[in-house]
Amino acid sequence: MPRDEGSLAPVRARWSARRVLATLHLVLGIALGIPLVLIGLSGSILVFEDQLHDWFDPPSPAMTVGDRRPITDVVDAARAIVATTASPTLVLLPEALDKPVVVRFAVRGEAGGPGAIAVSVDPVSLRTFGPDRPGEHWLRQVFNLHAQLFVQGRDGRWLIGWFGIAMVILGFSGMVMWWPRRAPFVSALRVDRRKRGAPLLRDIHETVGLWLWFVFIAVSGSSVYLAYPETVGEAVRAVLPGRDLRLITAPRVTPSPAPISLDQAIAAARAAVPDGSLRMIGLPQRGDQPLRVNFAPPGHFPGTPMVGVFVEPGTSRVLEIRDPRQFTAGETVLAWQHAVHAGDGFGWLWRILVFVSGLLPAVFVGTGVAHWILRRRGRNRARPTAAL
Repeated sequence: MPRDEGSLAPVRARWSARRVLATLHLVLGIALGIPLVLIGLSGSILVFEDQLHDWFDPPSPAMTVGDRRPITDVVDAARAIVATTASPTLVLLPEALDKPVVVRFAVRGEAGGPGAIAVSVDPVSLRTFGPDRPGEHWLRQVFNLHAQLFVQGRDGRWLIGWFGIAMVILGFSGMVMWWPRRAPFVSALRVDRRKRGAPLLRDIHETVGLWLWFVFIAVSGSSVYLAYPETVGEAVRAVLPGRDLRLITAPRVTPSPAPISLDQAIAAARAAVPDGSLRMIGLPQRGDQPLRVNFAPPGHFPGTPMVGVFVEPGTSRVLEIRDPRQFTAGETVLAWQHAVHAGDGFGWLWRILVFVSGLLPAVFVGTGVAHWILRRRGRNRARPTAAL
């Protein structure tokens, strides 16, 4: 016998798409609430990482006024005070002339990877300060919490990527559930202060999520790319063609017994980007790796993409230039993901919005769980009355 269509109506209503999304939204929010709150709060702290370093760290010693020495001399001065097993990986040049040059080293056979030791050098007098271990700084521990939940290696990055996917799902499912079906659209844009209890909590939950929805999705989505750059990059390039600009795709060189002519290589890179300001030199760690020289183009904001020049160490031949001013649309979208996530490049308004977006998981989990508890209590009180 065919089933009575009327008897199926409650079942269909119970398992409608909106109902399924609401259940998914609730389960994800409760199950992942605590780690999402920790990831969000640590991210808010890291938005102001540079300012926190300035506030809490000892001030940098005064630098000598005069002509800067060649980078080779700076690296040699830093190398002289670290262990012989340490290998220089990065040279960081500050924007301000009153700040030291920082040379970072990796220590073979020691956990911590590149940047395990940092030495500050006066680029004029070659005085050295340190060595320091950035990995032991409390802000580095905040970063480890935010970027990998203290799970070392690739597994931690993948774990954070799954939490980023969960936040994107929460964002889109929340928007679908919020979308007004009967009430005027404008009325759904504000909190009705006449409400109390569970209805008020729901209003706060939905309205805060609406007004900051775009920022929440942008920051959460960028975290997915940072965790899975190859997979997300391929998906983006399928729609917006461009090159894969990750460092793993840098040109390879033929290993040469000739020593690295660091200053000549920098001069060759500078000639290729005459309008750029030297900011970073990435030293090769293997024989087939090129030297990487980064320049800040005119009008550059800290944290945003720089011009990268790859140079063959032995010959100082420029192999490739990656200039964000010449990127395709797809290359630009991917190159800016880190800046979007960190709150860089769009001024203080974007930085503050990214900071606030890190607080949203705490707001959502608090209001969402409280709303769910109050509703369950209300239903439990109503059941005996309904039975009578």
